[in-house]
Amino acid sequence: MAPAPVIEHEPVEPKAPEAKKSVFDLVKSKKSEVEQKVTELVKTKQQEVQLKVSGLVQNRQYGAALEAANDCAASNPNMPECQLMLGDIHGKLNHRAESEKHYAKFLTLAPAAHPQRARVVELLGNASATRTPE
Repeated sequence: MAPAPVIEHEPVEPKAPEAKKSVFDLVKSKKSEVEQKVTELVKTKQQEVQLKVSGLVQNRQYGAALEAANDCAASNPNMPECQLMLGDIHGKLNHRAESEKHYAKFLTLAPAAHPQRARVVELLGNASATRTPE
């Protein structure tokens, strides 16, 4: 019998053990995921409210629009869009002082890059320019 041929194999390098995530890393990762999902849900809810309020305003249902915007502000006191909607609705109703109050609050809450910021600054500027001195 002939001896079995010797088969040479490529040397196999031992695999380095994969770095295991610590429990803290896993918790941090999950926390980040949850925060992202909550942010997305809040944004979706905000868009729903804005659409609802916009539709009510278009149909001149200002009372219902005001109620929805007030609910938004009560539920989300730090959401600038709620204050913006209130300012817009009060403006349509010629409630000048209320409108200005909500616009001013919007400016305190809205980031500098908010797309509606310049419009609100202009509205408030025009309002103070046309106000009669007391």
